[in-house]
Amino acid sequence: ARQAVDLAVDAGLASSVYAEEFSAEPAAMPIAVRLIGLPGHALKLHARAQEVAGDGAILDTQLGAGVVTVYWPEDSEVARAGATALLGLGESATLLHGPLELRESLPALWTPAPSALPLMKAVKSSLDPASKLNPGRFLV
Repeated sequence: ARQAVDLAVDAGLASSVYAEEFSAEPAAMPIAVRLIGLPGHALKLHARAQEVAGDGAILDTQLGAGVVTVYWPEDSEVARAGATALLGLGESATLLHGPLELRESLPALWTPAPSALPLMKAVKSSLDPASKLNPGRFLV
């Protein structure tokens, strides 16, 4: 993994901050957003994400898959603003991790919303009418 990070730094896809400080497990990051695009556009997607993510963001770019995952190691206003901005980029984006207040403040947890969203909400409501199961994570 360390060799892959060094190659990413050499290619300009990760900063030295990423290479030196990204030791925590991604699931431990308080806020995370995943962007998915065409593999051939991964570099452009990475650059756009880097522009809007804000200070302190850690980007993990998978060129062959066209996936950019952005992590913020701390829950802050900059992280919340960056996550909200990334979800509004117009790409396929999903909020992977985030505090309940952030999830509740977003119009959708992923963009674009799937065409089956009304059906998904109806199924969720019938199975969890009190919204006790992971509130705000899957369907707001």
